[in-house]
Amino acid sequence: MSSKVEPFSAEPQENEEIKIDHSKKGLIILFVSVLLILIVIGLIVYLVLSTGSDSEKDNKQDDGGESKISNYILAKYDIYDTEKETKLFFRTYVDLIESMKIDGQEEAIKNYTKLFNNKGVHTLQIIFKNKLTSLEKLFYYTESLIEVDLSNLYMTEVEKLSEMFEGCSSLTKINFANFNSTKVYNISNMYKGCSKLNEINLDIFKNNKLIDIEGLFSGCSSLTKLNLNNLDTTNVINMSNLFYGCNSLQSLEINNLKTEKVVDMSSMFYGCSSLSSLDLNHFITSKTIHMSGMFESCSKLNSLSFKFDTSNVEDMYLMFRDCVSLTSLDIGSFTTDKVTDMFGMFKNTGLQSIDLSKFDTKKVIDMGDMFGNCTSLKQINLDNFNTENLIYINGMFEGCTNLESLNISNFNTKKIEDARHLLNGCSNLKNIDFSNFDSSNIKYYEGIFDNLPEGGIFKYNSKIFNLTNLLPKNWSLTDTNNANNAI
Repeated sequence: MSSKVEPFSAEPQENEEIKIDHSKKGLIILFVSVLLILIVIGLIVYLVLSTGSDSEKDNKQDDGGESKISNYILAKYDIYDTEKETKLFFRTYVDLIESMKIDGQEEAIKNYTKLFNNKGVHTLQIIFKNKLTSLEKLFYYTESLIEVDLSNLYMTEVEKLSEMFEGCSSLTKINFANFNSTKVYNISNMYKGCSKLNEINLDIFKNNKLIDIEGLFSGCSSLTKLNLNNLDTTNVINMSNLFYGCNSLQSLEINNLKTEKVVDMSSMFYGCSSLSSLDLNHFITSKTIHMSGMFESCSKLNSLSFKFDTSNVEDMYLMFRDCVSLTSLDIGSFTTDKVTDMFGMFKNTGLQSIDLSKFDTKKVIDMGDMFGNCTSLKQINLDNFNTENLIYINGMFEGCTNLESLNISNFNTKKIEDARHLLNGCSNLKNIDFSNFDSSNIKYYEGIFDNLPEGGIFKYNSKIFNLTNLLPKNWSLTDTNNANNAI
């Protein structure tokens, strides 16, 4: 049986050609797609390189066209004493320095002393290796430092700037442009002793992480005005010595200062001798423990208003001392049941009267110099004072030249050891009531009645008081132990 041969059909050939055409189209589409992808990648690379190139252009210095490298400090020194510099900066940060230039010349880090070898103005450029978390004591007591440019210091992890410029007594200019302070929590004593700085930019501290601002402006004696309204102190716990020794400060804007968490306000305004008024009615002090020396030596202060909650305060010593222009003071709201120390609290003030009727003094140990040199005081009521734990009354009324009478017959003096100069210089005091004053434990009594007027009336109890021989002559002594016995 012969096999049947099928005639060749042209149809399959047409299908094959169609398949080939489709394949070619697929290749073309693939090629075009790859080409487009390469073009896009090329554009991206171009843009990145272009940006980098622009950055390099931006990183050129105007002076000499020298390349800048990020994370560097540029400082200017005026060396006047080649032996005096502490060089603490180099000792502390030497391992973190990548490279260094002195007066534009590359120097080995070990040769940092070259900066201080010659008197005159010199520049220092420091490039750091890595990101730093602290710039604490960076220029500590570098007394020849006159200018610092930190605008190229890109430090996003810095947390501490404490004592950064402390003791830089020649510093006049600081450039903090671009400085990132979002993580900074400690700026205590940062500008302490910068006596030539006449302005300070606080806009760099735009975060609420600050905890410690102790002594921030301490010793900045050239500052005449300060605005702290943009400084976020929501979480600050330490404001002690904040404006200490700012004796040229005449204007102080602190209306937005948050004090809710502040524990320490001691010596906060110490020595602000050019301030004439302070309105602190917005201060919240319910957590404050320390107020010692808070307004000490504010010699021009004649107006002071506050609504302090002092329920947790433990020390008030020297709080208003040397406020010689302060003639009146409203402290009727003070809670003092936790206070242990009132030494020199009102010493040398211009107060004409003091309302102490709400003072709870049962825990007070020291009242030495408390009213010393209050030359405008004519009378003082201490009837409510609980002195059961009192040990020191030395100089308590010394120099109160206008005080005419004094009644401390309610005082429990069994624990008192020091009464030196207690009434020394009370030259108008003519009526004294010590009728319950127990002198049995007093160890120191020199000058207790020195410089009193020649005549007056003195009440005492001979059973418990044995120092009448120290009184001036011609005083009339009334012994309450024997009411009928007038000596």
